Amino acid sequence: MWRLREHMAFLVRNLQFYSQIYVIEFQWNILQSHIQESHDFTELVGFHQEYQSALISQTFLDIGSGSRILESIMKLCLQFCWNIENQDNFSNTYELKHIVDEFNKKSNFLSTILRSSRLAGSQRAPFLRRFLLRLNLNSFFEVMCICVVYIQCRRTPVPLPHQLQVVRLGTKNT
Repeated sequence: MWRLREHMAFLVRNLQFYSQIYVIEFQWNILQSHIQESHDFTELVGFHQEYQSALISQTFLDIGSGSRILESIMKLCLQFCWNIENQDNFSNTYELKHIVDEFNKKSNFLSTILRSSRLAGSQRAPFLRRFLLRLNLNSFFEVMCICVVYIQCRRTPVPLPHQLQVVRLGTKNT
């Protein structure tokens, strides 16, 4: 249960930091400088529309599958919190397992979407790389996704981190 909480907090915290610092504040400063240089209302409207478009694009909300998966991940986080608040302990282990499985699948799918070659070649690639760097700075997110795929394929216990390389390379451990 606490591992799930940490994984959820990690994803939400990094998404929040990226959105606030790298997108909203950066674009806000650009908008402020345009406002200072503006001479008429029509220019202001155009600058505001550019600001909104940049926010939507750089937070990947205009990617249908990306925004849907982010929304469903946030709903799972809320569902987990609601269950924790309304129960002394997680008496319904089936529900916890369902939340864990769904969160793992959806975060893995999010990783797949964000790493897609279509997005990597688009104009949003620099923003995408920045977000992926935040998520995977110490390879935590990648290892978590590899573990999910491994578990789903094999339905066996999660290998230790040093065993993941063996699994990925297909060699035997000596």
